[in-house]
Amino acid sequence: MSIHASCGYQQMTTIFDDFINRYSLSKTLRFELKPQGKTLDWVNERGIIQKDVQRAQDYKVVKKLIDECHKAFIDKVLTSEEAYLDWQPLASLVDMYREEKEPSTRLTIASSLEKEKAAMRKKIVALFKNEDNKAYLKALFSKDLILKVLPEYLREHEGTPEQFAAVQSFNKFTSYFVGFNTVRENLYSDEDKASTIATRIVEENFTKFYNACRQYSLAKQTYPDAVIKTEKLLQQNLDQYFEINAYNNYLSQSGIEQFNAILGGWVDIDGNKIQGLNECLNEAYQQDVDKTKRIHLEPLYKQILSDRESKSFYIEAFKDDKQMADTIINFTKAIRSTLNEETGEIYSPLSKLSNLFLHIENYDLSKIYVKKQNYTKLSQKMFGSWSVIPDCIARVAEEAIGPCEGMKKKDRQSWGKAFLSLSDIESVLAACSVEYKWDVLGKTALELMRAIDFKQDGLYSVLKDATTTSYLQQNRRALGTIKNYLDAVQDYYHLVILFSSDQNLDCDTDFYYEYLECLNVLSAIKPLYNKTRNRLSKKPYSDEKFKLNFDSPVLADGWDISQERTKLTIILRKDGKYYLGILAAGNKPDKDALKDNPSADDYYEKMEYKLIPNPFMQLPKVAFSKKGLETYKPSESLVEGYKAKKHIKSNVNFDLSFCHELIDFFKTVCLSNPDWSVFDFKFSPTRNYRDISEFYREVETSGYSVKFAKVATSEIDELVENGSLYLFQIYNSDYALGHHGAFNLHTLYFENLFSKANLKDSRFKLSGGAEVFYRFASITNPTTHEVGEKVVNRWITLPNGTKTPLPESVHGEIYRFANGKLDKDKLSDQARKYLDTGNVVIKDVKQRIIKDRRFTEDKFFLHLPITINFASDNNNYLNYAVCEYLYDNPDVNIIGIDRGERCMLHATVINQKGEILEQRNLNVIDGYDYHAKLVERAKERDEQRKSWQSVDGIKNLKNGYISQAVKIVTDLMVEYNAIVVMEDLNTNFKRNRACIDTQTYQKFEKMLIDKLNYLVVSKDPDSVDENGKTLRGYQLANKFESFEMLGKQSGFIFYVSPWHTQTIDPSTGFINLFPYKELNYSNEKAAKNFFSKFEKISFNEKKNYFEFAFDYSKFETLYNPTQLLWTACSTSEERSNYVQKNGRWVPEKIDVNKRLKDLFEQADINYKNGNDLIEAIQDMSVPQVKELLMLFKTLMMLHYRTNDKDYVVSPVANEKGEFFSTTSNSEIHDADSVSSYCVALKGLQYATEEIVFNEEKERYQLAFSQKQNELWLNWMQTKPFLS
Repeated sequence: MSIHASCGYQQMTTIFDDFINRYSLSKTLRFELKPQGKTLDWVNERGIIQKDVQRAQDYKVVKKLIDECHKAFIDKVLTSEEAYLDWQPLASLVDMYREEKEPSTRLTIASSLEKEKAAMRKKIVALFKNEDNKAYLKALFSKDLILKVLPEYLREHEGTPEQFAAVQSFNKFTSYFVGFNTVRENLYSDEDKASTIATRIVEENFTKFYNACRQYSLAKQTYPDAVIKTEKLLQQNLDQYFEINAYNNYLSQSGIEQFNAILGGWVDIDGNKIQGLNECLNEAYQQDVDKTKRIHLEPLYKQILSDRESKSFYIEAFKDDKQMADTIINFTKAIRSTLNEETGEIYSPLSKLSNLFLHIENYDLSKIYVKKQNYTKLSQKMFGSWSVIPDCIARVAEEAIGPCEGMKKKDRQSWGKAFLSLSDIESVLAACSVEYKWDVLGKTALELMRAIDFKQDGLYSVLKDATTTSYLQQNRRALGTIKNYLDAVQDYYHLVILFSSDQNLDCDTDFYYEYLECLNVLSAIKPLYNKTRNRLSKKPYSDEKFKLNFDSPVLADGWDISQERTKLTIILRKDGKYYLGILAAGNKPDKDALKDNPSADDYYEKMEYKLIPNPFMQLPKVAFSKKGLETYKPSESLVEGYKAKKHIKSNVNFDLSFCHELIDFFKTVCLSNPDWSVFDFKFSPTRNYRDISEFYREVETSGYSVKFAKVATSEIDELVENGSLYLFQIYNSDYALGHHGAFNLHTLYFENLFSKANLKDSRFKLSGGAEVFYRFASITNPTTHEVGEKVVNRWITLPNGTKTPLPESVHGEIYRFANGKLDKDKLSDQARKYLDTGNVVIKDVKQRIIKDRRFTEDKFFLHLPITINFASDNNNYLNYAVCEYLYDNPDVNIIGIDRGERCMLHATVINQKGEILEQRNLNVIDGYDYHAKLVERAKERDEQRKSWQSVDGIKNLKNGYISQAVKIVTDLMVEYNAIVVMEDLNTNFKRNRACIDTQTYQKFEKMLIDKLNYLVVSKDPDSVDENGKTLRGYQLANKFESFEMLGKQSGFIFYVSPWHTQTIDPSTGFINLFPYKELNYSNEKAAKNFFSKFEKISFNEKKNYFEFAFDYSKFETLYNPTQLLWTACSTSEERSNYVQKNGRWVPEKIDVNKRLKDLFEQADINYKNGNDLIEAIQDMSVPQVKELLMLFKTLMMLHYRTNDKDYVVSPVANEKGEFFSTTSNSEIHDADSVSSYCVALKGLQYATEEIVFNEEKERYQLAFSQKQNELWLNWMQTKPFLS
């Protein structure tokens, strides 16, 4: 069928016209600001930048002080007399839950336990909001935090002058902390969330305290002398500390420290270390000849915010080389010499762990455990092979449970418990006659420790050169030395992390006490390694910018002409260029300056902006203020009726007559207010309003005005010259000298803010809240290409016209060769091969090229918020409107988008007859093979990470690809009058071999939604107010909130389950419904029983293939298809299955038909006579039945894979006697196109079958069945869309 057989672009010009101005949308436009005239001189002379640099540093200081205030407040509240709660009910429920074994009763108790915890959390939070504390809590989240709370806190705690100055610098900038305060406000939530006070107390520390109480009771019975000794040291009875309601004393950080000191000891006033309970118990255990049981009480977690004080290697990121070097040195010392704060012992974690492993047989091996996931690692460390231990486990499993369970080999290899003890593994190895020695682990640890010693040489000499301004990344020797050392420590860590502990396991406490103690220190290598690598491999530039305030806390917070001297910002334009003017806070122009000068010949146009913000607030404020009452003289009944909310439709007092009376009064106010005389109010007849909101909406639409006044150029120049006005050109590449071509969309948005078409019928509004930013240059010695040099294009053009990436290593070689830095005979074979093709493009540099030029200069930036469709009524029923539009609409087509296995994205467009209109493999866009480029970039990044080179970003490349893919999809929507159907990633479906990862697919999904929030199909600047153009974009998707909130529809985007989209025969609707276990039986009886249920198994000599006839109703299938009787045929089509080679599963081609013939001949079964073979199969041997099952399963796979392709072959014939195969189909060429086609078909089912009219709500909507998969399967088999 011709692509345009049933639709064409001309038809599509009005297709989405009903979906314009559906809701308002906020966007932030981003521009560079280029200083004009003496602006930069004045900025530097007045220290504008330095002030805000200091403010950014002060911000960090003040954030810490705010946290100190919160900690003090938390401690005060939690130590008050009111903070005494009854914890006994919670403890009793925990007792009951742990002792109860009956599942249903346990479930009931668990529910009660959660309710009790929730109640306790609410009681904790109520302490902070009672009469005594609520005022202070409110102040913590208002401007009083800066103006009153922090200064008072510093006075009480003898703050430093620097701290007072830091707080004072925000006296006029209190809004800086709005976002930070929002996060801190969450501390006081009663929800069960991490990092809340209530969760730390109820969910975390109470559990620890409860366990400590139980352990204490056990300690009194087992080691009473240790308890008595602790009581003598403490000079108090310990029982009082371990009563359940004593927990009230340990809610605050000060109380937690007291409890933890009882356990771990403390230092007295003379500096002597006093033993705690755990130390006394440890001593008693060491002296216990019988070694009854090691008892250890876990300390409590620190209170929220206090846990940030702990010394740790877990810092967020290294700010400079010195911090990185200091951290590495401290870690190096710690793994060599660490103090055990409980015992006072100084020990080496490395030596202790190595010795522990060397003498591991001295411990109870039945109580030292390995997780299933670590069997292969342990095997590799002990035998140099990943498979020895897993294979032995598999053999023992086979003997223990026999083949009847049908376990896969990987299941047998991890058979048993979630953990195996070392004695279990000994038994497994002995059963397989494998010799072993546990001390090989210790010897390996010693070797690795010596490697750490060796690689530590030279480390300190490298790190001592680190400063706050150095950049060790550029020192290859330093980078290599640091990397080699941390690699050695990480190798050691990977060895010793083999063993696992679990609270439900009976562990050897002697072994694990020392093991976990050392591991706790050594585990810091993980974040240290990652953060060191990230610093040394990061890009040599920084994109970090900070906000500039120009000495005003409300800079650019609004544009109203009446507030220009407060907000300090104006917008100017001249000769097609736009400018941001900032009035100097301490040197403002005269009040008479910047006024309209109609007679000026050479002039700037200055924006004069007027707005009635939030009419539902502003109108009553103007009308009913003291001045308004005097000016507009509303009747007393009107004022009282307004107070009674008689104008609000949702209010019980609503009176439409009163509402109309109020509207008439408000109309008078609007028309007589001199400040609003610039507005051209257009009101409906009062009787037409159904409620006040309709009137407010009209006021909002009319209450926006942008005009331009003339200001002489000489006046602007003089203001800039004398420092009264900072002037910046608003700039992006569209305003570059010599720019040709269409503007980008954001430039069009910006220019149309001031276009005649927009000002006539306002759609776009310039919003308040603009921000100015500054970024320092971060590259001082850039890479350059000088005139006369050669540069090599990173893309090469293949004979078919597709552009594919040149590998980075090859590009580097050819670049050096082209510039005479490498002889041709020194080129690698790969580089020479590329050169010989003649496809490599080498060009002369005509103009100096500076790599990353934008980071070599200091820059100013402007973030400019705008509102699109600002006067929209924000109808939230887009989904219903779309459903109504689609209902019984034969002109709508469907685009199915699949996240393929060979294609990153594949799109298929179909009509409502299921006919394919167009297919697109989105690996290649505009001739560029993005898939190949992304694969190449991923390889480069992997190599760069391994060698800690500067890692080239892949994010921008992915975003560029996704942006291109989104444009193709939206173009297809408009061209074909189509909805979009995509995979629902919120389902439990998992695709293991998807070409594009879930995160990138979700980014595509979100970018598509964002694009469809306001789709501009033409950038024609001469018709911006036509449908689909800049001012009247289509709104075809709901605003994005979260992936979880998407549901099954977002406007014209629908989400379907990917269930059986790649493993289905699209011509018949056949899928393999046999239960997984049925096809994996390795038990002879079960396998033969499986085949005995078939209708007939025979060989069709005429067609030369076997026929397996079956009735799905005789099997336990998950779904009930319409068609139950099928015949699967072993046609000669190529198929494949996975086989294991060299420890890897690889696809291998299988001729199922030939293998079946060989199998029956081997079994001495005459199949050529066409007789039913079911009875003969009953006499087959176990290996023969297993082979038959494997071949039948292969036949039923439908989706096959080889190294170079994915394809679909159906074993069943359609009505014409044809077998569907992508290798021979003229339209559907591979598995990815099958999948996108089937996704489109699912969308067709939604559009034609699932949209219903809800009579109760009087709207069209999707009506999803719980049996959606089954309905779709039956729909595919009956194919109603063909009738």
